[in-house]
Amino acid sequence: MGAITSVKHTFNAMGRGARIGLVAGTLAILLGTVVVLWLVFSPRQELLFGNLGESDAAEIAATLGEWKVPYSLEQGGSAIMVDSTQMLDARMRLVSAGIPKGGHVGYELFDDNEFGVTEFAQRINYQRALQGELERTIASIPGVQNVRVHLSIRRAGSFLGEDGSSKASIALTLLPGTVLERRQVAGIRNLVASAVEGLSPSNVVVVGPAGLQLGGGSPAGVEMAGEGADAAAEMSSRLQTRLEQMLGEALPGQRASVSVDVRMNFDQVKRTSEKPLTLPGSNQGVVVRRSSSGGRPAEGPADAALVNEQVEYAHGTEREEVTKASGVIERISIAVVLPAGVASAERDRLARLVSTAAGLDTSRGDSIEISSAPIAAPAPSVAVSATTSRVASPITSSGRWDLPGATAGYLWLLLAFVLGGIAAAVVVWPRRSQPALLSREESERAAQQVRAWLNGRAG
Repeated sequence: MGAITSVKHTFNAMGRGARIGLVAGTLAILLGTVVVLWLVFSPRQELLFGNLGESDAAEIAATLGEWKVPYSLEQGGSAIMVDSTQMLDARMRLVSAGIPKGGHVGYELFDDNEFGVTEFAQRINYQRALQGELERTIASIPGVQNVRVHLSIRRAGSFLGEDGSSKASIALTLLPGTVLERRQVAGIRNLVASAVEGLSPSNVVVVGPAGLQLGGGSPAGVEMAGEGADAAAEMSSRLQTRLEQMLGEALPGQRASVSVDVRMNFDQVKRTSEKPLTLPGSNQGVVVRRSSSGGRPAEGPADAALVNEQVEYAHGTEREEVTKASGVIERISIAVVLPAGVASAERDRLARLVSTAAGLDTSRGDSIEISSAPIAAPAPSVAVSATTSRVASPITSSGRWDLPGATAGYLWLLLAFVLGGIAAAVVVWPRRSQPALLSREESERAAQQVRAWLNGRAG
């Protein structure tokens, strides 16, 4: 009881501001303690799957509900959280069950065999399963968010004029900021063409975001021209980077500008030559059969004889087909701008160095041009004096102060310090002006001292 009474006396002796501060501090400590205890003893949840579509999230949520596993949805339903102690077990069980399927149905369509299914229904199920498997494979490519595959599988007809080639179309949804390269699109087309019987890459159309056609549906020459332009640009960039690195080592502390233009020929040339088959060293063909017959004439000399010889030659042709490789370099043009002050002899040496590194061939029409950057002229003195006067005079023509950044920062800091001091004085001064209040025991002790002093004076 004495401790409680002492606390009450101390609390009553405190000022109003001190009481409010004590109560607020006590409440803050209690609230913090409750929050810490809740964070320590509450069950922690971890991410099970994230970046899910609506169909995948619904499938996982339904499966977890059947398994009686508590879960919660985050990030607008695209992420599923479970207890940290059950996260790994739930993830392995879902993966072993083939969940999530990504909204695509594959060959699991044939897990349940149904009797009495017609051949047409089986073909449709096979086409659906093949589309789903291709969608899963393409969706695993980095940057692809969603994919749809449509197949038109043709079977060879009974008539010669009937077209038996298959066709396919692919619609891609990419992640924000993702761009597929031409080679990636070509790889997707080759992947689908290799998985479908009777399908060629030229019959596969790939459509990107906003219906932009990424590949297919164009003549072979147009697509080859586009691929050739990309290959030439890539080769030019690679050669330019290598030459800039080499010049940087040849000119330490200086930087040279290099521009490379590579022109390549991607025309597919097929040449066919035919020539007759003859015996070596003669214009006659190869002898296949030779026959002769002879006899004595009815009239004439006795030693005269008639000989009939028949020779059969095999006249044929030799055919040779030569296909020239595409992607042949037609011409390389290089332009180099060296730093100012490079001597003429050094420039010639660098020209020979660049020509050798790039593999230039003058007979092919390759060219190189090297020049030096002009020496920068000194700035006019008038502009310097005007700038100096502008910095020295902080007052502009409009009457406002135009101070440098550092000076303005110091002024703002000084102003904030002064305002903070004024605010602190306003808060602290009323507390100091109030007289200190004594407790009841201190008041009785002071009263006894006053009485003893008065009695001593009276005696």
